[in-house]
Amino acid sequence: MSKEKICRYCKKSYPATPEFFHRDKRSKGGLHAACKVCLNRKKRLEYHASEAIKKVKNIKQAIYQQNRLNIIPELREKYNQYNKEYQYKRYYQDKQYKQKILKRCKEYRQTENGKISQSRHSAKRQQELGFKVKYPNPFVPEEKIDWHHINDKEVVAIPRDLHKLYGGPSREIHRENINYIIEQIYYGELICQNF
Repeated sequence: MSKEKICRYCKKSYPATPEFFHRDKRSKGGLHAACKVCLNRKKRLEYHASEAIKKVKNIKQAIYQQNRLNIIPELREKYNQYNKEYQYKRYYQDKQYKQKILKRCKEYRQTENGKISQSRHSAKRQQELGFKVKYPNPFVPEEKIDWHHINDKEVVAIPRDLHKLYGGPSREIHRENINYIIEQIYYGELICQNF
């Protein structure tokens, strides 16, 4: 006579055979603790529950995407505006923070990526503003140059250290300060001089 086994869910007694219980190598008797009917019901409920959870997740995702299209751009715009104002105030009011940012930028410009980024930026700026180079660059390639505006559209090459040396508080004063040097460089009076 075969042994009887009680199902852990429905508490009914069945013969301990594979006809009523699924096989389970991990258990002592080699059969599952729950009968086939209860175990199948449990698996079915788990499957339907997981499907319901997926549907809820999909609904939540759809709501999120819909709100994201409507609300998030406004929030992002407000955040960006606030962040710009905060960074502007912090940069111009906190001298240590400003020095820290300038130092970090300077260090970045020294790296290979920084040099590439700077050359791309200047090329893009030149294209956007429609600069016209009035005279070809007379300096050797090793010389660091800046493109100086002689008017609103035309630029000329000038050594960077010289360009910074003759700066001014406004664009007009800067142009006046440096125009004399430009005339000497490009019109032959100042051909060879070490700056």
